[in-house]
Amino acid sequence: MQDAVGWDTDCKDHLQGYRNDYFTSAGGGNLRTGGINSGASYHNAIWMSKRGQGNASVPLSVNYGTTSIPLQVNDLVFLCGPLVEPDIAGNGGACKTSISGASIINSSARWVTSVNNANDRSPNDFGSGCMYPSMAFSRRKIVDFQVASSPWDGTATLDAGNGILNLWRDDNSRYWSATTNFTYKTAPGKPITSSGTIHLIVENKYFAAYHTTDEYRATKNCSGGGPRNVTNAWLNVDDCGLSQRDLYINIVLNFDYTLTPQITTSPSLLREGDNNINVSASVNNTGNTASDDVDWSVTRFIVAPGANYTKGGAAAAPCTQFSGFVGGSCQTVRNGTTKFAKGTTNVANFVDTLASVPDPGSKVCYVTSVNKGSVAAPTWKHSTVSCSTIERVPFVQVLGNDLRVGSVFSGTNINAGATSLVFNNAGSWVEYGILAPGSIANLASQSGANGGNASPQSVWSGLTFANTGTPVGCTPAYGCFDGASNMGKIPSVSAFVRTAAYNGAPLNHNQGATSFKASDIGSIVPGANIANFTGSASITTTGTITIDQDIMYNTGSLTNANGIPQLILIGNNINIAGNVKHIDAWLIATGTINTCSDVAQTAVRSTNCSNQLVINGPIMANQLLLDRSYYDKTKPEDAAEKINLRSDSYIWSNNVAKQNGQWQTVYSTDLPPRY
Repeated sequence: MQDAVGWDTDCKDHLQGYRNDYFTSAGGGNLRTGGINSGASYHNAIWMSKRGQGNASVPLSVNYGTTSIPLQVNDLVFLCGPLVEPDIAGNGGACKTSISGASIINSSARWVTSVNNANDRSPNDFGSGCMYPSMAFSRRKIVDFQVASSPWDGTATLDAGNGILNLWRDDNSRYWSATTNFTYKTAPGKPITSSGTIHLIVENKYFAAYHTTDEYRATKNCSGGGPRNVTNAWLNVDDCGLSQRDLYINIVLNFDYTLTPQITTSPSLLREGDNNINVSASVNNTGNTASDDVDWSVTRFIVAPGANYTKGGAAAAPCTQFSGFVGGSCQTVRNGTTKFAKGTTNVANFVDTLASVPDPGSKVCYVTSVNKGSVAAPTWKHSTVSCSTIERVPFVQVLGNDLRVGSVFSGTNINAGATSLVFNNAGSWVEYGILAPGSIANLASQSGANGGNASPQSVWSGLTFANTGTPVGCTPAYGCFDGASNMGKIPSVSAFVRTAAYNGAPLNHNQGATSFKASDIGSIVPGANIANFTGSASITTTGTITIDQDIMYNTGSLTNANGIPQLILIGNNINIAGNVKHIDAWLIATGTINTCSDVAQTAVRSTNCSNQLVINGPIMANQLLLDRSYYDKTKPEDAAEKINLRSDSYIWSNNVAKQNGQWQTVYSTDLPPRY
């Protein structure tokens, strides 16, 4: 239709030069000979198309791997506006000499002006003048096809028949057409796997006939050389000269794609207070072709603690497909429209900054979706769901001394590493050194995580001691200081205090195998007040010590070192209740020290064991369970548990040692200076 509009426009434009010309009474004159005959009568077109579909403006779609395409050659004559109804110049008789070129131009009903309206009209009667078409038919014979170019090479061959296109006058239409069939076959081993254009050179012979559809009587003229003005005689098209036409057709692959949305997020555990989640979304196309325009999206939803999302069976949009999330939390965070090439296409890489961080135990979940998963199933398709769980990750800080793991204690070797977490803005750390027979990961030495540190572990592990030639499976750079048997011994404080005196009085209060609580200390140590402890004492038992309330040293002024208060608690196990926030004491256990003993470890949550615990004094144990879940959003670097070996413990230890023995130099050795 676009061609028809163009053809009729050309005819009208040509006729504009003859607006003031008229027909003669015999039908001739310049309006006929110069205007209509010379450019405002017919247009001819020849093209190839899909068989059964003459519309050349639409590319031919084929499936992936096609090797044979049924095509046709189309031959068409189009009658321009002056030769079709209405005939305003007369009806087969003498022409009206009053009809001008302008009259025909202004007869708007006859012209094709819109691609949406073929304006098909019957031709006027036969004639040689006025507004009468003289063409009656044409004959074209396809002699040969040559494949001038094609991505798949190949051949074109006529189907059954001799390739004759007989195009006859149609008394009911201005569009006269004829077709003949042929087949294009790709070269062996070269199926169609991409879009492209076939260019054929068609060799043909042609003649046109005028004045009558009686083939014998019609006046026949060869094109491209050969007989002309053959009237009242037969004309064999083979006698006409050979001419060539270039024919083209665009081949487009039918879509053949299968899309698999994908998504990854990190971290999998998001510390309460942190609000940045890294999201990477992509779509993998495993089909044979790129896709058409496909809508994609990245959707986020939040699942409450203890709950889980579910996925419906029928394909639907993300916030309908999934359920079980917190109401109002499902929303699209990224989206677009893409033609997905074969392979993987990254559609979104971004940091999703949450406006507010959900409660611990919640899950922030993401899913990538496409609204057409494949040609066979053009419906919604979703990736697996990737979630970040909001975790309350408590920290521990060890101040005033080293952290040693694996030393011999009560005849038992502890062969373990030390593990915690280090974040960009906070982390667990030891003020001085860390020594362990196992590897040490995510725990900073030399105060390396104080204030936060995002640097590599080598930066925040300055005093993490390690030897080379360590056991297989251990990372020599961070830990594996020595085998457990060579890590040394925990000082035998229990053996010392049993016989030690302090300020003229026995230091130890031995309870044998009797267990006791912190609230019992006032009856064990006469006059003791654990809320305002003064003096010095040690209490030993082979039973269990339960600390059920805070223990706090007197904070008053001291006149000398002998007045420093100090309490040593030695037992098999030491259990610290979750309500306890402050302990001024030495804690020494041949078994386990548990900092939240009234809650089972498997039941520890952000809603329990949530008090911060500060211990001022050394800790020695076979096993230390740090179970506090304290966290303050305003101070994310703060620790749930602080273990502080303060200077008062050092001064007191030195003082009591002096009262119960003497220091004697056994030998001395001079060493070279170290620079």
